[in-house]
Amino acid sequence: MSPSMPRRTQSAVGEHARRSMEILVRRALLPLIERACDLPAPNANGRRFCILHLDGLSRQALENALDRGQMPFLARLIASGRYRLSGAWSGAPASTPAFQAGLLYGAGKADIPSFTWFDRQRRQLVRMDSASDAASVESNLRAHGQALLRRGSAAFSIFPGGAPMNAFSRSPWGGGEVRFVDPALRHDHWQLCAATAAHSLTAARIVRRLVFESLPALADTVRWSRGIGRWQHEPTFFLNRVGLAVGAREAATWGTVLDMARGVPAVYTCFSDYDEIAHRRQPDAESAFDALGGIDWSLEHIFAAAEVMPERRYDFYVLSDHGQVVTEPFEAVTGAGLIDYLALARVSRTGAPPWVDAAAARRARRLRSIERAATGAMGAPTRRRVQREVLDMARALKWPGEKKGDGEALLELEKIECVEAGDLAHVYLGGEARPLECADIERRFPNILRLLVETPAIGVVAARQGAGGVAFWRRRRFDLMDAADCQALDLGYGGDMTRAFLLKMLSLPSAGDLVVYGNGADIGGRHVAFSWEFGSHAGIGREEVETFVIHPAAIEVDFGRLHHSAELHRFFRDRYGVR
Repeated sequence: MSPSMPRRTQSAVGEHARRSMEILVRRALLPLIERACDLPAPNANGRRFCILHLDGLSRQALENALDRGQMPFLARLIASGRYRLSGAWSGAPASTPAFQAGLLYGAGKADIPSFTWFDRQRRQLVRMDSASDAASVESNLRAHGQALLRRGSAAFSIFPGGAPMNAFSRSPWGGGEVRFVDPALRHDHWQLCAATAAHSLTAARIVRRLVFESLPALADTVRWSRGIGRWQHEPTFFLNRVGLAVGAREAATWGTVLDMARGVPAVYTCFSDYDEIAHRRQPDAESAFDALGGIDWSLEHIFAAAEVMPERRYDFYVLSDHGQVVTEPFEAVTGAGLIDYLALARVSRTGAPPWVDAAAARRARRLRSIERAATGAMGAPTRRRVQREVLDMARALKWPGEKKGDGEALLELEKIECVEAGDLAHVYLGGEARPLECADIERRFPNILRLLVETPAIGVVAARQGAGGVAFWRRRRFDLMDAADCQALDLGYGGDMTRAFLLKMLSLPSAGDLVVYGNGADIGGRHVAFSWEFGSHAGIGREEVETFVIHPAAIEVDFGRLHHSAELHRFFRDRYGVR
């Protein structure tokens, strides 16, 4: 919605939402559902709750959207005094799977160091966009956590949180336990009629929006790709953008309304389109703010549905898992991706910043484009072949002033795994099943550590040491067990919290031997992404870790004191008596 839209027009939109919900809910859904089954009992405190998760939206970005008039409904909701905006913190890492593991299962120590990482035991990559990998992680969460949604529903989540109907979450599709209906409900023709009434609106709006939004999105894809001279990720982004902003958002909206009409005691819905667009177009791009306007429309209709059935007694929580920072790709800064940079770059003996041969970097980029094109059974062999070619090319380079033995670290590069996860990268050294400590790295891989620490396009580098760890930033070493020493490790929200987030990351067994951040890079105050992204998260930048919770004003909880989503899990369990 335009920032200049008159107040009466915004009020007319809100009145239209209430009238629409009155017709849909009171005249269609409730009569059908009351014929189909009894209303489920509320939670132990006599109320139900609905968590509306806005993926990737920082508190700063939310406040900017409110100020610009992009989210007029949320602005009116907060101004009414019925709901309050509180600050919160995402914890480490600032990524969706770690957040959902904590919120939905209470897993404060879940070994999820980012969206993707390397399994030392199985010697393979783990990705949370893989249903089988997500199912493997979720089975461990179920075994050691307490599911929040056993009497609830989850929509467009990685993990279902124990929800009986889990078909709209990713992990069940990799575990063979997909359920489109709740086994506890009676499924007769009345229930089917109610679902048809709700999702007929979904289908109608999807068709309408596809007609009006696909062509502008396609034009934006072509314009952006020409502007940066690269098409990497753009075809997939176009499909995700249309699918999430059109299909998933509409399905999430009307599915949530249907669940509320059914009286589901705990509802969890994730809106992901802003996050997807922010990765490719920057968090403050106009297209990203347009997505927030669409999400605001969805929130208005969900709240309007609750108003026309007050007997359901729903409390709403609008929150975020993490934010994003504007980033410049590491490859655009240095000419090579991180793994190739480690092979091709050299540290100058004169104290100048490390540098990489431009011709070698161009050839490495061509090889990596071949690797990205290989899929399925061809993927792993192609990756190994490309890695060997890059190492052979590195060995053949003759660097000015290079002495015998300077290139010996290249032999160890064959055992190195480098996993890029936004503005965070995990570097695994030596091919061992256990994490290495900093002393081991300094003894066995001194050139690699020095290269990472002295590269301006890299910010903080962290490694384990004893019960804690060490961090390197701007060529200074910090003892993470010494709070006073870390006061200067301030990325905009204080050295104490930065230190706590780094220690949390290093406590995860699957985190890299070296955890490399693009936050605090020495390139004019900009953040760096190791993935090819222009908006990133998983790191320790302030806008990544500072989030928010919009909650009923009557709830007197200092959400700013909660530094991990597992603490949110305890809040919901305690307040609503979830057992």
